Amino acid sequence: MQHSFISKQNDITTPVEDKQGSQNIFRLVLKIVVIWFSFLIIVQGQIVPPADSVNKLKTKILIASEPDYPPYCIVDQNGKADGFAIELFKESAKAVGIEVEVKIGVWSQIKQDLAEGRIDALPLVGRTPERESKFDFTFSYLTLHGAVFVREGTTNIRTQSDLKNKSIIVMKGDNAEEFVRRENISNYIFTTNTFREAFEQLASGEYDALITQRVTGLKLIESLNIKSVIALDIQFPNYSQDFCFAVKKGNLKLLSRLNEGLSIVIANRKYDQIHEEWFGPAIKERVSFNDILEIVVYTVIPLLFILSIVFIVVLRLQVKKRTKSLEVEISERKQAEIIIQDQNEQLQAHNITKDKIFSIIAHDLKNPFQSIKGALKLLLSNEEPLEEEDKNSLLNNILSTSEKTYFLLENLLLWSRQQMGKMDFNPERIKLIEAVLTSVDLSKHLASLKNITLINKVEEGIYLSADRNMLETVIRNLLGNAIKFTNENGIIEISSKSINEIIEVVVADDGVGIEEKNIDKLFQIEQSFSIHGTNSETGTGLGLMLCKEFIEKHGGKIWVESEVGKGTAIHFTIPNSSGHNPSAVM
Repeated sequence: MQHSFISKQNDITTPVEDKQGSQNIFRLVLKIVVIWFSFLIIVQGQIVPPADSVNKLKTKILIASEPDYPPYCIVDQNGKADGFAIELFKESAKAVGIEVEVKIGVWSQIKQDLAEGRIDALPLVGRTPERESKFDFTFSYLTLHGAVFVREGTTNIRTQSDLKNKSIIVMKGDNAEEFVRRENISNYIFTTNTFREAFEQLASGEYDALITQRVTGLKLIESLNIKSVIALDIQFPNYSQDFCFAVKKGNLKLLSRLNEGLSIVIANRKYDQIHEEWFGPAIKERVSFNDILEIVVYTVIPLLFILSIVFIVVLRLQVKKRTKSLEVEISERKQAEIIIQDQNEQLQAHNITKDKIFSIIAHDLKNPFQSIKGALKLLLSNEEPLEEEDKNSLLNNILSTSEKTYFLLENLLLWSRQQMGKMDFNPERIKLIEAVLTSVDLSKHLASLKNITLINKVEEGIYLSADRNMLETVIRNLLGNAIKFTNENGIIEISSKSINEIIEVVVADDGVGIEEKNIDKLFQIEQSFSIHGTNSETGTGLGLMLCKEFIEKHGGKIWVESEVGKGTAIHFTIPNSSGHNPSAVM
């Protein structure tokens, strides 16, 4: 068997609309999906306990790769499977403790092997209606569009309808074959075992056209040194390939682990590193600006709402199950009244937590996405073209709203992990100014939207024992809260002092202030207290509750001083690890 050797970072590219704003929005929305997916995994872990010893997941699995589907699945010069999809699968499996063995075979055979259980998974499978009955799929990690390849000089194929009476060659079992048969693209459809054979036969004049996805076709033309075949600009509206990992139908345990591993690889940016290794710094096949907007409007936003609905239903079942369990225990054991009261209080706390999550999902997550959806519809509308300045204004609004929603989801994930006892606490001796500078940098963009000045008066030589992630989360939340309630051109100041081995940090603003009667409600989950910011920003109160729990975890205290019309100062304390240390200042 001959193999093609495709090197990483090849120079083949396709024309794209390269707009930095739209790319930032796409990446940010992808992060939101991953964080939300991770959040559901944590909650699901609380609801459905793992089985004891039945159907334990393998720690080593066998997968298969096709030899000629560059740059996704190829064979290297040593005869081993390689490619973007292979490397991504291995990293995802490694992230959840699974070892991978790879065999090589033609696509039609390895697809049958998976359906009949001779292998455990495939790393690169386009999700199509024909395959839903045989395989289960992870979420998509890559979406590409198909292309038509013909011999140079072909003039009688210009549109999709021109293919009806032409002979078309595709790879056997590929989703290109499924597409042309499903859509009845041509009356004359022929297949080969590999796309290498298909391109060679097209070049020799045996067939009129070949259909596959563009990047794979261009790389094969290059590797085979075929000069007489070109790609046409014919668009297939119904032929986009959503690539996933696939397992045999019903193997949900392995599917869950692969989804988890893929989420980790995307969240820790390993996905971006692998992508850059195989495609170079420039993305080889980016979707257009309108494609990005369609993905956000028609895929990501509905997906988030569907996940939210599923989560609400599951959580309601959990509360119902827990309530029934409590009633049975009380009836059978005839517990004392004090124990019953204690259990009822716990249940009430669970319901309060549940209601808080429901409120956030129903209102604070829904409203930003409605705003994003409205802005994107304006951008997509062809009725009256927008000026470039108006487009940039809408994109900035979408980016700002996405950043705030991402921050809310991040807080929701941290708070949920804290409630479930899954939040790691790793105190270390750190320099206070470093944590403050990191948080200030992350808050500068929101402050700049209101022309607010951030003043850092934290002393250089203060060290303390704290969990760095928790401390930075507290400071970032307090800065975000101050920005929300400070008028345009206002000032926010963060300062510190050391008193008797206690470090006190203060975040003060000259904003609208809080009435004294409402101060005690700020840190109580059952109080649902929230007011709008100076630019009508909404809030959940979740950030301040998270701050209180993190500070108390460190053995410290947090309190508020405020005067209506003059501003607010939020203080917190943390025990000092080694006091004021001027000698440590560089």
